[in-house]
Amino acid sequence: MNHTGIELGPISPQLPNQNGHQQQQRPGNIPRQRFEDLLRNNQLGIVDNPLYYRNPEDILHDVEEFYEVHKLTDVVDVELLKRGALLARDRDEFMEDNILSSVERRALLREENPKFWQQTRELKTVLLTCCIGAIVQGWSQANINGANLFWPTELGLDVDAQGNPQGGDSWIFGLVNSSTYFAASLVGGWLSDPLNEHFFGRRGALSAAGIFSLAASIGSAYTQSWLALFFCRCLQGIGMGAKAAVVPIFESEVSPARIRGRLLVSWQTFTAFGIFLGASSNLIFHTNWRLQIGSAFIPTIPLLCLVFICSESPHWLLKGNRYGEAYVVLQRLRETPLQAARDLYNLHAQIQVETILFSRNQNVSIQLDRWDRHANNLFQEEFNRTNFFGRLVQLFTVERNRRASLAASVVMASQ
Repeated sequence: MNHTGIELGPISPQLPNQNGHQQQQRPGNIPRQRFEDLLRNNQLGIVDNPLYYRNPEDILHDVEEFYEVHKLTDVVDVELLKRGALLARDRDEFMEDNILSSVERRALLREENPKFWQQTRELKTVLLTCCIGAIVQGWSQANINGANLFWPTELGLDVDAQGNPQGGDSWIFGLVNSSTYFAASLVGGWLSDPLNEHFFGRRGALSAAGIFSLAASIGSAYTQSWLALFFCRCLQGIGMGAKAAVVPIFESEVSPARIRGRLLVSWQTFTAFGIFLGASSNLIFHTNWRLQIGSAFIPTIPLLCLVFICSESPHWLLKGNRYGEAYVVLQRLRETPLQAARDLYNLHAQIQVETILFSRNQNVSIQLDRWDRHANNLFQEEFNRTNFFGRLVQLFTVERNRRASLAASVVMASQ
């Protein structure tokens, strides 16, 4: 019990038993700490699992209120949602103390050592879509390399006897080649935020990026001047920047926690594979630069087809307060309804607690201690008050984000 009169979740210290040995105590039976302290100590993992530090009885009461507020009556049974919340709180304790069907137990045990081919068809469809998006990314980067041998001459640049641009036209040549990456960083990356967060969601942002890539590839093959080619390469860069911003996020939001890291490697792997395919197309069409540069449209066709049949990110649906739809999606992404209920309530708890930590309110400490009592829509309300620049600032003002941003920046700079 803290100074606000609200009981908080426990830390799990090692306490001696009757024989003098150390033993791990269960949550709910040991002293409690303030949520603010827990949130600032990553080792305690409160942001990753805020439910662990709450009593089961409190969680069950919270679930009932959550169930009514978000009108889930026609979507999921409240008892299943309660079981899912308790599973999210402490998996080992839940499996010891609760009766599970053979299907549920097998699915939970399989999570300990998950295999990709054991995942649901819907999850594999989303991952396939993201992998093709990465192939488009790599192909778009590589296909101009072969075309660089021919287009300067055909589009009227001043070239020497070997066909290399010379004089002031060498700057034009460099501008056309670099425009893709400048457009990706200066426009595409920034454009992805409104596309993702406010308009179309993950699927819509990915399809918009695919349309940019498709139009740019076909347009590049029909250009009659270097200025038109420059414009098309800028469009290609916008598509690349938007894709790079959405695909890893989309993958992480649909993937099970235990294999999330492995699956996210697919972005870099399939981008490299796309570069290989783009280089191969340069060899296949080695005498026609228009076919070389236009060949990047090939992988965009399956990308645009798949993006309309895969599921939306449940995380994005929760942002829009569409909890019923999020649960339906999670049912398709997970093996059992119990796992879907677990992920729904756990995700809800995580984003509400994170929102309190990142908010600029004066009573953050009190809110952290009482997040369960008023947090059913806290994330959605706070998100509607923020914008891209506010979230950008939080990359540096929030300790947890600042450390991750610094590490990511070092890796990108070294690359």
